[in-house]
Amino acid sequence: ISGNHDKPRFMAQASGDLIPGEDTKAAGWLREIGITDSTAYDKLLLFHAFNLTIPGVPVIFYGDEIGMTGANDPDCRKMMRFDGWNNRETKLWNNLAKLTHLRSQNPVLVYGDFINIETKPESWVYARKYFNKEAIVLINNSAKSSTFDVRLPKALKAENLKATFNNKFDMKSNNIKITLAAFNVEVLVN
Repeated sequence: ISGNHDKPRFMAQASGDLIPGEDTKAAGWLREIGITDSTAYDKLLLFHAFNLTIPGVPVIFYGDEIGMTGANDPDCRKMMRFDGWNNRETKLWNNLAKLTHLRSQNPVLVYGDFINIETKPESWVYARKYFNKEAIVLINNSAKSSTFDVRLPKALKAENLKATFNNKFDMKSNNIKITLAAFNVEVLVN
C-alpha cells in the first residue's frame, strides 16, 4: 500500500518537509507542507516500481500517482487534483502508467516466483519467473548514478529482455551490465 488516509504522505517524508519524530498531525495544521526536494518524485517512482513488481496485490492511495504531499490526517486527505500538474507530477503519472500497464500485460509480475539476486545498502536486484517468462528489476536508491554488473542465477535464462524505461544494458553469458541514474529503476522483461 503506497499510503493511506491515517498517515502522512510519502512525498512529505521523502522530500524532508516533515521532520522525523515531529507531531505530523500538528505539522499539517501549523504550516503548509510542500515538496522542497524534488527527488522525492523519483523516490516515489522507486516505491511504485517495488510495489508493482513484488508478490502480492499492489494498492496505490489516491494522489500517490502524481506525488501529492501532506502531513497526517486531515492534511493527507486533500482533494485529488486531475489537472494543473507540474512536469514532475506528469512524469511520475506517465511512468506509473507504464508500470501498471507492464504488470497487467505480464503474468510474471503477478504470479511469478520471487528470486533475490543482489542486495546492497543503496541498490537491489531481483527477478520474477513464471514458466518461460522473466522480469529482472534493478533499483538504484542512491543519490548518484550507479553501474550494476550482475551475474544472474542459472535458474534465469534472461533471453530477449526489453527495457521498460529505455536504459541501455549489455547482456553477456548471464551477466547484466547497466548504469542507472540517481534514484532510478529499470524493469527488464521478456
